[in-house]
Amino acid sequence: MFTSNDKTLFFNSVIQRTVVMRSPFSMLRGWPVVLLLFFACQQQKEVPDIYVDQVLETLNEEGGNMIKEQYVNAVEICESSDKKVRGLSEADMDKLGTRRYQLAITPEKIVIRQESWGFRMTGHHVNPGECRFVLVHQGDLTIKIPGRTMVYDLKENTLTEEEQGIPEAFDLPFQALSETGEEQDTSGVHSVRREFMGQPVVQWVHNENNIETLWAGGREWGFSEMPSENMFAVPGKMVLQKEQKKEGYVLKLNTRTFTVGIPVDFGTFAIPAEVLPVP
Repeated sequence: MFTSNDKTLFFNSVIQRTVVMRSPFSMLRGWPVVLLLFFACQQQKEVPDIYVDQVLETLNEEGGNMIKEQYVNAVEICESSDKKVRGLSEADMDKLGTRRYQLAITPEKIVIRQESWGFRMTGHHVNPGECRFVLVHQGDLTIKIPGRTMVYDLKENTLTEEEQGIPEAFDLPFQALSETGEEQDTSGVHSVRREFMGQPVVQWVHNENNIETLWAGGREWGFSEMPSENMFAVPGKMVLQKEQKKEGYVLKLNTRTFTVGIPVDFGTFAIPAEVLPVP
């Protein structure tokens, strides 16, 4: 029987600095493609620790958060009906209507934590004469190491695991990009090079006044600064800011923290010991 401490030790072997052995002698027993992957990885510069913390909001055309606006309207309806209101706290209001996305990259793993906050109201059928509002939280935590992926559901407190590809393919997204640039149609798009959080970036302004900012300092690790379809930062496309106008609303992404070459604090990516598999 394993104790909670035993499970935590096992977890540390995954989420802390995992040492991945890539012996050339063991590769010789694999497929030829494995040999190619191995030698390609040997020649590239190791990706540094990268961490990004981002928040996405859905705004109305006046710039107000649409979920917060719905909450305020619901409170006003309750008050106009002479009902007692138990609303959200100030801390809850800071989270309401936001989607937080955190990405951590090290040479041994990729970790993504994404979560969002909405609200739920119970009316007089449950609490006569009252309107009670509660914050609703959901999200997941994904840990990818060579040949293996774990996904932890933050709301359901469940963990799923799966094998994913050959371990040697883990480094493929971090292959250096060509110095000659990339072929991509940028007609009608204006670009400006500047600095963001101490890092070089390219800001792209599209025809519809949609704006996005991408990291321009990571080509040697496979990060392109060309326009992206992604709404968040991902391996290969480090989107740091984005404003995308839709019909009747605007999606706005802001980056709160972006570091390169600084050891990642994995405390925010912890999985409870009780849901970890027994080693």
